[in-house]
Amino acid sequence: MSAAWLTPPVTLTGSREFTCDSFGFTEEQCEYYQQRWHFWFIADHVFALSTIAFFMSVLGIFVIGNVVSQVLGHRTWRGSSPWQKVTALIRYLSYRGFHVQTLRWNSAPLGMLLLAAAGTVFFFCMDLIPQPYYWPSLDFGGSPPLGTRSGWMALACMPFVFATASKSNWITLLTGVSHEKLQVFHRWISYAFFVLALMHTFPFIVYHIRFGDMVMQFEMGLIFYWTGIVAIILQAWLTFASHSVIRNLGYEFFKATHLLAAAVFVLIFFWHCDYTLTSWHYFIATAAVYVPCYVYPWLRTCFEYGTRAKAQVTVEDGGFTRISIPANFTWIPGQHCFLRFTGFGFLQALSAHPFTICSLPSKGIDGKFELIFYIRHQRGFTARLYQHALELPGASIPVLVDGPYGGINLQSYTHSDRLLVIAGGSGAGWTLPFIEQFILSQPKAVDEECGQAADLDSTMKETGSNERINSRPFTLSVIVATRDSSSRIWYIRTVQQLLSRYSHKDSLSNIRIQLHLTGQAAQEVDLTDESSGFPVISTKPSCSRENIIAPEDETHTPASAPLIKELDGRPQLSLIVEEEVAKVTNEGESLAVYVCGPISKLEQVSATCHHLGFFNNVGLSVHYRLSQLVPPTAFDLRHLIHLAVGKVVKKYRILSAIPVNEDTPDAHFASLPSVDLSRSIKFLTRSQPWNDLGEGQDRELDAILEDQHNTDFKTGYGTVPFWRMIVLQSAEQKMDFTAAFIYHHAIGDGVSGLVFHKSFHDALEAFTSTPAACFKREETVAPKEDAIILPALGQLHPLPINPAPPADAAEPLNQWTGNSIQHPCKSRWTCFQLSPTVSKSFFLKCKQNGLSVTSVISSTLATVLFDILPPDVEALTCIIPINIRPWLQLPREVSDDAFGSYIDATGVLFKRPEQIPKAPHSVNDVWTAARKVSGMVNDYLSNVSPSGEPYTAVSALETIPDVSAIFKPMIGKPRDAAFEVTNVGIFPTRATSETSEASIWQVGKVVLSRSSLVTGAAVTVSVATGGDGSMTIGYSWQEGVVSDDLVEEINKLVGECLREM
Repeated sequence: MSAAWLTPPVTLTGSREFTCDSFGFTEEQCEYYQQRWHFWFIADHVFALSTIAFFMSVLGIFVIGNVVSQVLGHRTWRGSSPWQKVTALIRYLSYRGFHVQTLRWNSAPLGMLLLAAAGTVFFFCMDLIPQPYYWPSLDFGGSPPLGTRSGWMALACMPFVFATASKSNWITLLTGVSHEKLQVFHRWISYAFFVLALMHTFPFIVYHIRFGDMVMQFEMGLIFYWTGIVAIILQAWLTFASHSVIRNLGYEFFKATHLLAAAVFVLIFFWHCDYTLTSWHYFIATAAVYVPCYVYPWLRTCFEYGTRAKAQVTVEDGGFTRISIPANFTWIPGQHCFLRFTGFGFLQALSAHPFTICSLPSKGIDGKFELIFYIRHQRGFTARLYQHALELPGASIPVLVDGPYGGINLQSYTHSDRLLVIAGGSGAGWTLPFIEQFILSQPKAVDEECGQAADLDSTMKETGSNERINSRPFTLSVIVATRDSSSRIWYIRTVQQLLSRYSHKDSLSNIRIQLHLTGQAAQEVDLTDESSGFPVISTKPSCSRENIIAPEDETHTPASAPLIKELDGRPQLSLIVEEEVAKVTNEGESLAVYVCGPISKLEQVSATCHHLGFFNNVGLSVHYRLSQLVPPTAFDLRHLIHLAVGKVVKKYRILSAIPVNEDTPDAHFASLPSVDLSRSIKFLTRSQPWNDLGEGQDRELDAILEDQHNTDFKTGYGTVPFWRMIVLQSAEQKMDFTAAFIYHHAIGDGVSGLVFHKSFHDALEAFTSTPAACFKREETVAPKEDAIILPALGQLHPLPINPAPPADAAEPLNQWTGNSIQHPCKSRWTCFQLSPTVSKSFFLKCKQNGLSVTSVISSTLATVLFDILPPDVEALTCIIPINIRPWLQLPREVSDDAFGSYIDATGVLFKRPEQIPKAPHSVNDVWTAARKVSGMVNDYLSNVSPSGEPYTAVSALETIPDVSAIFKPMIGKPRDAAFEVTNVGIFPTRATSETSEASIWQVGKVVLSRSSLVTGAAVTVSVATGGDGSMTIGYSWQEGVVSDDLVEEINKLVGECLREM
């Protein structure tokens, strides 16, 4: 840096020389200017040092808390009520978060929010309370007071921004807070740094524009103004480009640009400060804080760990990549290391990859400890490493180790009486060091009088917890869930190998391991059979099927060895935690819970679309009519509907679930404690009569459905479920009503609407058979304790990806897909009902031709569109959803009644017939095209994977880390389909009794409806058939994508065509 760009003479500290005479002040002006909050020449002491004092005070509190917890956090202090209350308060502040319904945002823990609030109050009080904001004239200098104090406080934030940025840092050393938890403070302090920088910048602009010398300042103030502009631009990039949306687009790119921008920013900012007063001192402080923390890991890697370390990489039976590295340092459970593999080229050597350690320090043959990592490969580098291990098993790869970092609070671990460790999927390996640590922490007590081993636990219980000699946990419960059978086998064998090393320990009986199998793993392992591949000790009937597996090497394992219990289905975590809490409460003990652990991609797509306003909901409406055999005066309809809906809610727990974090990769379901039916069910009365047995359009119902499909579930989030029911009653026939069930697509597909109404119809029948007065009306209902949410699609179906997908057409065809993708979305809806007579005639023709209803309706729509659209349209693409319940790894009776999103889809291409008939449409063209559609769908279903299931299109979603990032870039681009046809089939009427008595509640028309999908087909066609045999065809489209007149014409011609068949 050239000194010519700095104000000569360059010194470390700027001058503080000031006299009133040199400024030409009067005595009164001089006194006013030299007041503490006004005096420019001490502004660094007043504002910057105050900011430093604030940060150091907060750190001091945490340092003292860390020291106190280390000294007093032992079991001997548990009897102290004040200490317990303080501990409980601290834990409450550390864990208690909030959900802001209007923002759909989960907050940080309460304690962190209080710290943020304290910082906000401090900065705004220090910045905005002192007056004035601007000098009354230029006689007081060119720096407005507001800009001065903002600048100094911003500068004082810089050392703490860098102090919280590094993996190794002084704050972690002093407070015990790991670097990954400090990242939120790194972001928050950066926000304060940036806001204060803006409050420093704009007052200068306002001040000099007010006095008319702004142009002169820009022309003459090369150092301050131009370096300030560049610095604020770089700071804006550093602040906003750190958002998760930007990071997720490409982490390596983010990391490289972030480091480069930070380095250039510090250089320009140093230039900008121009040794004003003590401004450069803060750069020295920043360097003193950050440089050692940055250099230390490199020095530790190079000189302590060595640069010649080799990682041995192998592939385990379960598909895990095992990395073992000799190490000469120790670590604790839950810690991770950053690994740089230098054998894959220069660029990979620059990238450090964090992996969790799955072992504890145990010396190998060469006397060194062994770091072990188990990695489930995804994409990118882990896939490359997996392939390398397959090609060269046991090969050694040069590696640089940086770590360990993070980990659990070992004091909390050892001072807890009970431990609960929960993991899912690839996090299973994370539990291994917890098991090993527990075994190693168990001392072997010896009865000195008899020279025999004594029961130490019994001794301690008799003497009381306050007299325990050693701090150690007494029981360990491990809960692991996996849907992969290979992961199951790997985990069981790995745990058995681990336990066999400590077979001499008497405390293994205090370890309880539950392995919950879902999806593929549950199907491939017969938990009711003793031939599961491992020794079965015993089985017993339960609501969950289970195996109890003993360690393999029984000759070296004591009878007290822990048994691995396998259970079918997801673990009910809330119940498990409640049981453990109850135990420790009754015994006066303590419990430590450690969790590592995933909503289906298909459900995540639905949740993301709802959050972005791309797709709101689905609906299934059914018309119910009370049989004439039953007097209508015997029932209170509203009471009856509440009872029936309440019964369905109790049966299906998914109806109490709501998606959380819809727009993130961490989207998942959370369960409401109860459902208020009075807020979820709305009763309306028809203004016009409707003949359900007739044919035509029910415009009143259409208007209601259109309004519902433009209404999302964001209002009342967290207090109401993601479904609602609109009951449209007849004014004349009091016991005739249409029940419109509107629901979020993440909790159910179109078939799920039928599942709901079938259960609702059964409940109506049951409650009508018994006087409703016998049942108390429940406004608030909760699901049954044994009701479960079925696993997501990815856990019930292997979702095989087609290795040879169909090739695109050799010649591109001119396709019509409506207008391009646009947002926001207003959905339009209309529906047409065919009479039972016409519908049954149509079904018979389809059956005679050996074709499905879906294929014929698809070809009818294509034929009609070719007649309507301009002749230059050469082809149309139709999307046909496929119900894949028959291929779910569930019993048939369960899958048929499954409530969830279990659908796939395939595309069908219609080419315009070479000769266009003179008539508006040709029935022959319809049948010809329908046969082609049927053949394409059959080809799709018959193209099965080696495991026996058809290759699926939705499997591609599993390869997308964050589906929320793919939707917004699609706006403005063309669609991929002209129309979509969804057919849920006929309403499954309840089986009648042996005397063939008619149902009490007769089912009439059924209407499947839905919102328009912003990124979907131009027109969506929904088909359903009611219990009376009438078929309804509904159309949804987005306003501005296709015209209302076009849809009306389609609706008219399709109806005419179907009647002619």
